[in-house]
Amino acid sequence: MKENAKHTPGTWFITPDTTNKNGDYAVWTDDSPFSIATVHGSGNSQALANAALIAAAPDLLAACELVLKNGYRMPCQGQDDGDKIIMRDLAAAIAKAKGK
Repeated sequence: MKENAKHTPGTWFITPDTTNKNGDYAVWTDDSPFSIATVHGSGNSQALANAALIAAAPDLLAACELVLKNGYRMPCQGQDDGDKIIMRDLAAAIAKAKGK
């Protein structure tokens, strides 16, 4: 992960939120004594999936930036402009992740 990232650095992980008995999940990093986010959902599988997506966000952002930077090429199932579409979508996802 980039050192100049504006989001909380480090690997993010999930734990059950022990501050209440609602079955919520908390997203943490080793670098902070405070959770990054709490996902409410009474411990259901959708809440856990949402927490997992939040925890994966820094890794997904780094992977997208790497692909965009290196111009990674992949088969696009016959789309002439497939690479341009992929790169446009990656750029949009990166911008959204960075709050732009």
